[in-house]
Amino acid sequence: MTHHYVLTDGWTLSAVSPDPADHPADPAEVDAAYAVPPLPAEIAATVPGTVHTDLLTAGLIDDPYIDLNERKDEWIGHTAWVYRTSVERAAIARASAAADGAEHTELVFDGLDTVATVTFNGTVLGQTFNQHRTYHFDVTELLVDGANALEVRFDSAWAYAQRIQAELGDLPNAYPTPFNFIRKMAANFGWDWGPQLVTAGIWKEARLETWSTSRLAEVRPTITVDGANGLVRVDALLPASAAFGPGAPDSASSGKHVAASHPAQLALEVAIDGQATRVLVPAKIAAEGGLVSATLAVPDVNLWWPIGMGEQPLYQLEVRLLAAAAVAAAGESVGGGAAAGSPEGVGVGVGGAPSIQLDQWSKRVGFRTVELDTSEDEAGARFAVVVNHVPVFVRGRTGFPTTAFRRAARPSATVAASSRRSTRTSTSCGCGAAESTNATSSTRPATSSASWCGKTSCSPVPRTPKSSRFGRRSRPRRTTTCCGSRRTPVSCC
Repeated sequence: MTHHYVLTDGWTLSAVSPDPADHPADPAEVDAAYAVPPLPAEIAATVPGTVHTDLLTAGLIDDPYIDLNERKDEWIGHTAWVYRTSVERAAIARASAAADGAEHTELVFDGLDTVATVTFNGTVLGQTFNQHRTYHFDVTELLVDGANALEVRFDSAWAYAQRIQAELGDLPNAYPTPFNFIRKMAANFGWDWGPQLVTAGIWKEARLETWSTSRLAEVRPTITVDGANGLVRVDALLPASAAFGPGAPDSASSGKHVAASHPAQLALEVAIDGQATRVLVPAKIAAEGGLVSATLAVPDVNLWWPIGMGEQPLYQLEVRLLAAAAVAAAGESVGGGAAAGSPEGVGVGVGGAPSIQLDQWSKRVGFRTVELDTSEDEAGARFAVVVNHVPVFVRGRTGFPTTAFRRAARPSATVAASSRRSTRTSTSCGCGAAESTNATSSTRPATSSASWCGKTSCSPVPRTPKSSRFGRRSRPRRTTTCCGSRRTPVSCC
C-alpha cells in the first residue's frame, strides 16, 4: 500500500530581498517600490497556504482587500520567499508501521505556486514553473535517521514571467502585466474588478509517500455507455520496480514487505456494481513501468443526467493492484479473498497462491455519454452539448475566483448547493481561475452540473483604473475574449 505522511507541522517562512537585475526598471526605482520592510527572520507558516495569508496572520500586513492596502503590499509578489521544515524519520515510522523500511519514499507536492526550487537535505531535487500540476521527487536515498531538512524557495512570479516575455517577445494582452507568460492563476495579476495580489506558497498538500514492490502511480477511468450497458476503461500507470527487474530472486521467501518475497506477477483488478475483472501486468511493464489497461461492462446501468433532466446515480469504482506468486488471469474468479477495495487484504490467486493487495484507488462515477454537436445548420454550425443523445439547454454561470488566496476559497459544497438552487446545467471556471481542486471535482457528479474549465485562459479587455476616492472600484464596462477564440493567450491549458 502507498502510505502518506502529510507535512503540515513546523513550517517557517523567510523573505529574500528582490534582485534588481530581475526587473527591467531602474534599480533605484526597484529598491524603492519593492523594498522588503523589516520582518522577523522566521515567520510561522501554514501549509497548505500562501505568503500573504501567513503575513496577515502574523500581523505584518493589513488586509489587502481593504482600501488601497493591495498597493502597499506589492513588494510581496516581487520578493523571493523560503519555506522550511524538518521531518523526523522516526515520526514517519510512527505514523505508519508499514512505512518503516519501505523500499521507496517520494516527496509529493499537489501544488506549488509557482516558481519553486525544492531542496531536501541540501540536495536540489528540482525546479517547478507550473502552479497547476503535481510534483513527485524520489528521496529514498536521501532520507537519514533523525532530522531531514526540507526547503522550498519561491522566486518572484513577476520576474520569471518578465524574463519569458523578454525571450519570446510580446503577445496580445489587454493588461500591463505578464500573466500570459507563466503557468499561474492569472487573476493574481489583477482584473478590472479584482485586486492585484501575486501570491507564492505551497498552496496544496505536501506529503511523503512510501511504498514497496509497486503501486498505482496514476489511475484514469473513462466512463461511457453502449446501449443499456455501461463501459468502464481504467488506465493505470505503474512505476518501475526492481522487484521485477534483472537479478530479482526467482524463489519466494517470507518477509515483512511484499517486495521481500519478490512476487512473480502483478495484476490490475477493477470492480464496480458487482462486476469485476483482472488483467495480468506484462513482465516488462512490471519491471520498467508503464500503462496497464482494463475494461469492464456493467449491464443495465442507470444513466446520469444534468439537473432538471433526470437523476444523478453514482457507482463506486474500485481499482486494486495485486501481487502474488501466481494471480488469477483476466476472466478467472476473483473471489475467495478480500473484496475489491477492502483494506490491504489477501485474496486467492491461481492454484490457491496468496494474492496480496499492494495499492487501491476508489472513486464515484456516473454513466453517461457527452458529445459536442458542431454539425452545419442554417446559421453556419451548431455548438450544442448533447448528453445521453439528448441536447441540453445550457443554463450556466462563470465562476470567478472568490479570493486570490486559494486556501480561503468558498467551500465546494457551498458552490454545489448554489448550482442546485439555481438549476444551472453548466459551470465554467472563469477567466484567470486556478484549476479545480479534487474536492470540488469530486462533488460535481452529484451536483448535476457539467463543467468547463479555462484555468488561466482568458484575455480580458480593457483594464479599468483601480482607484476611486475611497479606494474602491466602480462597476466597469468590459468585454472578455475567452478560450476558443483567436486571442487565447499562450497560457491556455
